[in-house]
Amino acid sequence: MGKVPPWLRLYQDNAKEFLLVIAYLVCIRAFFHLSRSLICRQSWFAKGARIGTTTLLGIPVVAHLRRILLPVSPLLGLTIGQWVVILLYFGLVIWYSVKVVFARLTRTTDIALSSGYISIANMPIMIVLANKNTILTKLLGVSHDSLNYLHQASGIATAFTATVHTVLFSMIWLKFGSFQRFIMLPYVLYGVVGLILFIILCLSSISYIRHRCYEWFLGIHITAFVLSIVFVALHFCQDNVYLFYVFSGFALFVVDRAIRTSRAFYYNLLLRLHRTRKEKIPLDKVQLLPGSVVRMEFFKPMKWAPGQHVFLCMPGVAFGQWHPFTITSTYEAIEDSTPECSIVVVIQAQKGFTKTLYEHMLANSGTQQNLRVLVDGPYGAYHSMHNFETVVLIAGGTGAAFTIPILSDLIRRKLHGPSVTTNRVHFIWSIKKRGEFSSNYQS
Repeated sequence: MGKVPPWLRLYQDNAKEFLLVIAYLVCIRAFFHLSRSLICRQSWFAKGARIGTTTLLGIPVVAHLRRILLPVSPLLGLTIGQWVVILLYFGLVIWYSVKVVFARLTRTTDIALSSGYISIANMPIMIVLANKNTILTKLLGVSHDSLNYLHQASGIATAFTATVHTVLFSMIWLKFGSFQRFIMLPYVLYGVVGLILFIILCLSSISYIRHRCYEWFLGIHITAFVLSIVFVALHFCQDNVYLFYVFSGFALFVVDRAIRTSRAFYYNLLLRLHRTRKEKIPLDKVQLLPGSVVRMEFFKPMKWAPGQHVFLCMPGVAFGQWHPFTITSTYEAIEDSTPECSIVVVIQAQKGFTKTLYEHMLANSGTQQNLRVLVDGPYGAYHSMHNFETVVLIAGGTGAAFTIPILSDLIRRKLHGPSVTTNRVHFIWSIKKRGEFSSNYQS
């Protein structure tokens, strides 16, 4: 591994500063979330004690900001607040791609090198935003799926800056009349292949493709990502800082996959093998309900909060596929010594896996339904609704799978749990036919 020229430190430091600014902004957001959580957990707040003047003055300010930032914009279905975050992020990417120009005179080369380093510095950000097991969900108080729009934005930014890096260097070599020799250099070919893979990652993530062919999208996405790591690492393997960004992103990906695999292995294999020596394993319960709905009930030794979801894999229906479903039951241990609880999910047959599952169950409706279910989770942020005096829950169709557990939890807390602030709940549920979902959510 060769020695990096001293003049490259300027671009390395620029990329480090970019990551530090991103980390600083995340810390600010985490500070506000953690402060709000601590305030909500104070007993005086839950008991409705007297609130200070500063807090009272802050309530209308927060309410006004929510009114501005939460409405959904007509662009891609994102909220105005999400667009503000995306624009801020892209502003930082562009600024740090051109910032070095103000310190040196060779502008084209500076932007080419800066954009290349910013592209690589974006890789850990892109991966941590895609992971399902990430500390960001705890720090920011959001679920992993709420960060997906930022994952897509960081992926586009990575491909964009890599394209700028490639195009500008191509222009430089064309200017000196040595483009053919330049393009045949091994490290250049590695970089071009890496760029092509980045573009494939972005194109395969288009909403239409992702929703129509999700399994194909997932396979292409993971394969292209792993290959891009290899070729991007080979592109400039003599720079330790460069390689650190590349392999730290890959390490985050591997850690997330390892956590998911080990947890699924623990819940679905080790515990079952241990329990077979002591008692029979409860059979999984699967029911077909009106409206092309499948209701599944199974037992797993895990805890969850209202509104959280799990990823399910059913090898007998679609081998190797994992799909997310909201848990409609609330966590209540059967006995103090038996922390195993009944997990209920309600699945509306639409297309893809859900349609295959419904057709599979329909074809075997005359036989005893024993379906092996593998579980990974739970995932999703828990929002303390019991800290609000009035709660409004709105859902349509099977969307009630999210709101009904929250309602059940509020009732349970009010009747048997600790004191809560909630005195009134408005539950709005829109369904097509009366009674169509009447028995779907009984847990």
